[in-house]
Amino acid sequence: MKILEYHEIVAGQPQEIHAVSAQRFAEQLTWLSDQGYRVVRLGDWIDPAGRQNLNDRRLIALSFDDGYGDNYEQAFPLLQAQNCPATIFLVSAAI
Repeated sequence: MKILEYHEIVAGQPQEIHAVSAQRFAEQLTWLSDQGYRVVRLGDWIDPAGRQNLNDRRLIALSFDDGYGDNYEQAFPLLQAQNCPATIFLVSAAI
């Protein structure tokens, strides 16, 4: 299994090196689906009880670092449209 890690998903042209445009993110989700990848919850892969059914080499988990607002505003609708789960690692000091 592989984990794809993101920071920011932004509308328009990214201004930061760690940001991806919402359009490009949508294209990446479509490409994963077209190539036969299945996006699974990171928690399922970490949990030994859930991992037994996750030995397929075409499994992907998606994660977001820091918990920027655009993870909800931009990424969530795209994830929801593709029925893809994701894990967000929040910076608790910034809440």
